[in-house]
Amino acid sequence: MKANKDIKTLAEFKDEHYGKVGSPKRDKLDKEFEVFKLGVLIQEARLEKGLTQEQLAQKCGTNKAYISKVENNRPLRQLNYPPTSVISRHEKSYFT
Repeated sequence: MKANKDIKTLAEFKDEHYGKVGSPKRDKLDKEFEVFKLGVLIQEARLEKGLTQEQLAQKCGTNKAYISKVENNRPLRQLNYPPTSVISRHEKSYFT
């Protein structure tokens, strides 16, 4: 199979379009991606445990709207506190 010279790795693509690691634009991209992943992981764990957003919110001491914002990747500026606080409140119990 002949290699296509136009194909780039994800790292090469990000370097070209967002700058090298450590540049402000690249750091912003990487941070936003981590927040997105965290929201997905929270949603997957919640669904695995059979909890509604309302039930998870009660266990975490927040409200359904906040859980929805985290799971749907709302910008951090719209959140009163970071989504890691949802995990840290119940990391030992894993939503039990």
